[in-house]
Amino acid sequence: SIEPSLKQLAHLRQTCRSRLDFERRKAEQLEPLLEPLRAEHGVTPEWVENQSWAFKAENDEIAEQCASIESLLLFGSMGPLNLEKGSCVEVWEPDKPTIGVVIDFHEASGTYNIRFFPHGMLAARPVNLRKLDNCKQLVHIQKQVLAALLSTEAMAELDSIRGSCAGPDDFANKLASTLDVLLGPILEHFGVDLPTVLEIGERVGKSNEEIARLSRKIQAALAFSLGPSGLSLGDHVEVGDTGMGELGFVRSWDEGRENYVVGIPSGGVIYVEPSNIRKLSELEVARGVERQIMEALSTEPLRATLDEARRKCN
Repeated sequence: SIEPSLKQLAHLRQTCRSRLDFERRKAEQLEPLLEPLRAEHGVTPEWVENQSWAFKAENDEIAEQCASIESLLLFGSMGPLNLEKGSCVEVWEPDKPTIGVVIDFHEASGTYNIRFFPHGMLAARPVNLRKLDNCKQLVHIQKQVLAALLSTEAMAELDSIRGSCAGPDDFANKLASTLDVLLGPILEHFGVDLPTVLEIGERVGKSNEEIARLSRKIQAALAFSLGPSGLSLGDHVEVGDTGMGELGFVRSWDEGRENYVVGIPSGGVIYVEPSNIRKLSELEVARGVERQIMEALSTEPLRATLDEARRKCN
């Protein structure tokens, strides 16, 4: 009997926050149920699906069976707008947040319940809603993720992790638990996970420049290296003309300005374009330190202090 399976799917529809979540959990639950098909006939559910699509236009019985299976496995839609749970919609209501996520449809009142991030709910009439297409929904999610990663608190936390790591692999291992805190609420709100956002962003970004740009910014925010020059936190650098520029070290990458934040010997910081910065080799670092020491020793106050010390020693 398929009744237990149908009950499981009905429960998933109620508990899953989005179609993506539903599809992932559905696959996990259907796997053991479909194993006998593989064992007896040596085929996979994907093979059956592909064959069905190939022949349903030529065979009415196959077409009918396809429609029946699809209707059983769909996440389903709600209300007169046929909106799926988890869909992003634009709300045309005065003094209300603009974009929210569909939770359910209330038959009695004829309204959709819309949830907003980080909090807030609204019962909205269908006439006041417009569903975002897939690209606009992805852009909205990307912008929310990027805003969280570029907040002052998140950048400080990520830089702290970078400073404590020996390299990219160590950074990746330590990053996971931090991202749960930084991005968990946002990803849960939209019913997605970060790998899926990144994967879809990379794929769709091939034909959509805005999605590609946001995807690159998210990847950069999560990278061990900083900015387009691939510099790391604490790297010694030269700013300006080679051999004549100002020496400093990388403090961070400012995404808003698209500049490196470089600490300088005087104790301040300067903002530097990627084209105007160069990482120093170990030998250059040693020579740079020597140069700074010699410059410090040649200043009048320090020379006077040294001369005074010599007189006292004689």
